[in-house]
Amino acid sequence: MVVTYFRNYDNNKLMKYTAQNRFEIIQLVVRGEKNVSTACKTAGISRKTYYKWFARFAKASNKNKLKTLEDKKWVLTRHPRRVSSEIEKRVIDIVSTSPKLGYTNIQKRIKMITGENISKHAVKNVLFRLNLTDLDSKVTLKKVKKTSSLTPQERFLIFERVIRGGEAIKKVTEEFGISRKTYYKWLKRFKSDKILSLDIFNDKPWQIKKHPRKITSDLERKILSLVKP
Repeated sequence: MVVTYFRNYDNNKLMKYTAQNRFEIIQLVVRGEKNVSTACKTAGISRKTYYKWFARFAKASNKNKLKTLEDKKWVLTRHPRRVSSEIEKRVIDIVSTSPKLGYTNIQKRIKMITGENISKHAVKNVLFRLNLTDLDSKVTLKKVKKTSSLTPQERFLIFERVIRGGEAIKKVTEEFGISRKTYYKWLKRFKSDKILSLDIFNDKPWQIKKHPRKITSDLERKILSLVKP
């Protein structure tokens, strides 16, 4: 059965709720056994989550009330008037090269490179969505671009083109110069969070991990002391 996970705020344990569990939580309130606040606190969920479930429950017919509380397949949607991912990629390239450019100059560069005339408002929306609204973030992008093959913003666009745009994984990965293995590694993070955000695509800090069977430092020094020069 499909389940979702929530954190129980009283004991800080992760809890899972099936459609049946959600139905029972709603019934506690509907039957008057608990008010919304008490039911939510007991279940370890927010009032917002409860009302989201209840809205689906209230709209469904009697025979579908349980089914409608199952987890829905998560689908990315794209605003019909938003600029293409290709244009967004151009914006990233322009900003990473010239972080101090304003909306108008970025707009002009896009027109010169692609021949497409987009509005300043569209440029502003792209920068906002890619978290490039201030000079510091743009300068950071420039630095990351110099040291990494792909910025978090570019990785973000890869998933937009595949999941939202329906493009083939092979085509997009080849265009961005990454392997399918790398794509699926990022996809695993994406599916885990269920939120398409730039944070998913940031490089993880590299850590040196000690092998569980590695000998201690003291024993290592004793062994080395026995080795004659």
